[in-house]
Amino acid sequence: DAADMLLPEDKELLRDGSLAELLYADDMLLLSVSASSLERFLKAVSTAGAMYGLELHWGKLQLLKVRCTTAVHRPDLSGIDAQSRLMYLGSLVTDDGSISGELARRLGMATGEFKKLSRLWGHSRLGRVRKIEIFNAVVLSVLMYGLAAAWLNTSDRRKLNGFHNRCLRTIWGIKAAYYSRVSNAKVLDVTGQRPLTVLLQKQQLLLYGRVARRSDEDIMRASTFCPGTLRPATDMYIRKVGRPRLAWTSEVGKLAIQAAGGLQRLEETIKDEHAWRNIVETLLFYLQLLLMRRCLNAMILD
Repeated sequence: DAADMLLPEDKELLRDGSLAELLYADDMLLLSVSASSLERFLKAVSTAGAMYGLELHWGKLQLLKVRCTTAVHRPDLSGIDAQSRLMYLGSLVTDDGSISGELARRLGMATGEFKKLSRLWGHSRLGRVRKIEIFNAVVLSVLMYGLAAAWLNTSDRRKLNGFHNRCLRTIWGIKAAYYSRVSNAKVLDVTGQRPLTVLLQKQQLLLYGRVARRSDEDIMRASTFCPGTLRPATDMYIRKVGRPRLAWTSEVGKLAIQAAGGLQRLEETIKDEHAWRNIVETLLFYLQLLLMRRCLNAMILD
């Protein structure tokens, strides 16, 4: 209803993606490259809701600006205070696009959940295999939520694997490597677990495939790929001068090409969900062996 109330120029922006909306239950996220079009869309949403006896909760309204300083106003012309970060669907979104803050928050939440179950990890009557199952279901589910949609740098990946290994050592009763002389690779081998970054890469590649199989009209595909191809959507725009950031589509795309054995084969196999899942599993097995070999070599050098 709100979209129907927009001006013709705003409807055109809505079609080409310069103005967009994301709806989930009673939450709404409005995105725009123009403050004026955003204000008109916000007013249309407020008006459409009033037709059904609903009104926006202005106290919960949050504004996030990305590389802009233009003021945005409510329908009553009062200003909306901008924030550097906001929570949306349980994840932290920042104005600089960094995932480090969200990862730190997730690590803190997972650490809290792990400590709550400290008596469980030391319970002698509960088998270690069952403890690992509980750990994966309760702790890792909190930690990994939403991370598949982000690309982590080397430092963040180390933090992720470090947390994972510390927890596994506690559950298995293995002291720190300095005292026990047991490497992280050995801990993963003994517990039968994959490195957490490898599990994350699996989620990223499967998400990459799901988005790629969607139609060009889908907002997720349109914001990720160029129409009809697997080229990153950022290729349609002029890149800023300087070193580019590690973009999710580009970096996961490199992994996908490596998994499929070339771009042409990737474009063929990614259309079949079952075939793509098998290819991802094969790549992850190789990456796990490679990572464990690196850990063993580092231990030998030490």
